[in-house]
Amino acid sequence: MQRYKIEWVRRAARTATLALGLSAVAGTAAAAVFPNAGLVSGWRNSASGSTIQSAYLAWYSGGGYGVENATSPQHAVDNSGYVDSIKVSFGSTPVRLTGVEFGWAYSGTGYDTDFSVLYSDSATPCLNGKTYANLVSVSSCPGGTNWTLLGSYNADLPNNNAKWFNLNTAANIFARNWLIVAYGPYNGCTGCDPADDYFKVLDIAYEQRKVPEPGTLALLGLGLLGLGMARRRS
Repeated sequence: MQRYKIEWVRRAARTATLALGLSAVAGTAAAAVFPNAGLVSGWRNSASGSTIQSAYLAWYSGGGYGVENATSPQHAVDNSGYVDSIKVSFGSTPVRLTGVEFGWAYSGTGYDTDFSVLYSDSATPCLNGKTYANLVSVSSCPGGTNWTLLGSYNADLPNNNAKWFNLNTAANIFARNWLIVAYGPYNGCTGCDPADDYFKVLDIAYEQRKVPEPGTLALLGLGLLGLGMARRRS
């Protein structure tokens, strides 16, 4: 299992931003890059049921990444008016997302940290210009570009402390793209409510498919060769 502090992502983000020809603003980036492949980007809609558009990620020391909006709260992944989300893409390498760490959440009475996770193994999953309801629709996102809901979760942070939340890894799901969404567009979570969720993502954990060691492959090859020779002798 690999765990990458998004602090590392933030440092790489400035290089990625300049390489893309985007204006580098302190603490913000249009996209950030994980050290071992993986592109992180921010997304939001403009109102309930409206289409999704790209948004800026903002890094807050000790808290993690939030999505910048024009209305309060401007700095969290939240569902206040807009529904924010963070997309993590791993290029051509499918991975299994196993955990998310939240470094900050609004700690007022009645507020919590409910979220949903979606995945897509498409090289070009649909997102921009679609609604959150469209994303899981094969007819709205044809050709395998649709997303699938992994699940919705209640990950309340006690006293605003950072908290790891382990996802359901029983299913053998590997995908190139993962989407962390403030709860609301997707149901199926006991104890979740579609409002008053404000959080920042500090860290993620994921696994890659295990590749046999070279020594294992060599032994397998020798075994097959020996089997072939034994058959010839018999």
